[in-house]
Amino acid sequence: AVRLLYQKSRLVHADLSEYNVLVCPCRLVENSILKEQDDNNDENALQIVLIDFGQAVDVRHLNAMEFLRRDLLRLKEFFDKKGVTTTMKLDVAEEFVTQTDTESEENSLNENEVDTSGFTTQSKAIDA
Repeated sequence: AVRLLYQKSRLVHADLSEYNVLVCPCRLVENSILKEQDDNNDENALQIVLIDFGQAVDVRHLNAMEFLRRDLLRLKEFFDKKGVTTTMKLDVAEEFVTQTDTESEENSLNENEVDTSGFTTQSKAIDA
């Protein structure tokens, strides 16, 4: 949801916490992630919905990245307290939110390129 907000709306919430994250049945969400014409939709499927955008800023705002990091940190801290062990590291989450699909595809291709030495370009960068 944070990635969609950033990528599609070009906004950073800037005050995100567990109180601004709702889990709703898709059938009750106006812009549902499910396609209405799909007959195979689960009637009880759930979707994350973010609320309370009064303080949201454009991604070009001078402090947008600072706000995004704070939003991600608050969510991570909440799930850590709940014992969720599968949360992303903050730098990985930030990259996931800000990186476009095209950039993601290019990076995954580049990370797996092997040069004549037999090392991937990523491993050479780490070893250097």
